[in-house]
Amino acid sequence: MRKSIKGQLILLFLLLSLTPIAVIFVIYSPGMLKDLKIQVTQWLSTNSKSQVRLITLWLRGRLRETELLATSPQFISCLKSSRASASGGQRVPTNLPEARLTTHETSPPATGLYLFDKEGELRAFVRKEAVFPLLDKEILSEALLGSPSLHYLPIGVDHSLFISIPVSVPETKEAIGALVAEIDLHQTKGILEGISLPDTHSFIVDGNGSVLACLTPVAEGKASASGGQHAPRGPLTEGIKACLQGKKEGYSPCVYTNHLGQKVLGTWGWVPELGVGVIVEADVKEVFRPVSAMQGRLWWLLLIIGIGVTIVAIFTGRKLSEPLIALASTAQRIVQGHLEERANTQSPNEIGELAQCINQMADSLQEKNAQLARIKEKPAKDGQ
Repeated sequence: MRKSIKGQLILLFLLLSLTPIAVIFVIYSPGMLKDLKIQVTQWLSTNSKSQVRLITLWLRGRLRETELLATSPQFISCLKSSRASASGGQRVPTNLPEARLTTHETSPPATGLYLFDKEGELRAFVRKEAVFPLLDKEILSEALLGSPSLHYLPIGVDHSLFISIPVSVPETKEAIGALVAEIDLHQTKGILEGISLPDTHSFIVDGNGSVLACLTPVAEGKASASGGQHAPRGPLTEGIKACLQGKKEGYSPCVYTNHLGQKVLGTWGWVPELGVGVIVEADVKEVFRPVSAMQGRLWWLLLIIGIGVTIVAIFTGRKLSEPLIALASTAQRIVQGHLEERANTQSPNEIGELAQCINQMADSLQEKNAQLARIKEKPAKDGQ
């Protein structure tokens, strides 16, 4: 089978040109992408830990604020008088509009305060609006037993956290009721603004791993997971398990599937005072999009370089092979007896020298043939 010198030259040029590029790409690209991924992961870890700490500090601040409000003489005397005058009948809760919703002017105020007696009956409330939620005894159970607790209730279009604190008599430390502070979750938006990433979301879980509340917006169609009442049932995610088992701050170096069905990297922190965990998760697909984009650009760069080198190889191979093909054709014509054929290739390199040799060979053969013809003609003339 006859092999084309043009194809061999093109293949040789491609190998000589693309091999170093491919070697550099194979050696350099994985290392660069790995370093970029490590940097993104470190940056994500730092950002997520900052979010967890801010939310944790915010929760502790609201807890401390509620604890201070629970020591208010006005609330204690209200419960004392309520207990003293209890006659077994239903009492209408007292509105205390003059009571403060916060202990400091600079603190973010609660949107409502609800004072319950030890039997779980609402005795007084402080709220900017006249409507208050129906808080059941389950929410109050921990506070009535003497332990602070945190709960979530979606009320209309609002989403609020409820921190319940036991109210005790200062002299005897006897728990006589509970104070529940309603905290608007919209406050977290301002706290996380400027530090939270658009592709991360944070939420609070209770000691059983149930999602109490999402503190950042979730993707459209995922709103069913915004509160504990609508949290999906099923096995706990790796992030929630780690948060509940370690009950401290941590970061997951491995990707796992969260309760929304997304592949994420998680960061968590535990708030022992309230018995809840704060978890911040980042969507892996979105977070590592720059890495994927860089990898895609590298492949496109290699493709463009490959196409460019191929075009140059075809042009160069054709330019180098055409004189050789022409010389081969001329030599073949001479072999077939066309001694008048001459190579027209003029080149200062070896190809030009080969063309001159072929032309000289043709001249020599043509001269030899002429001499032979003259020798044959001479005996013929002598015979005449």
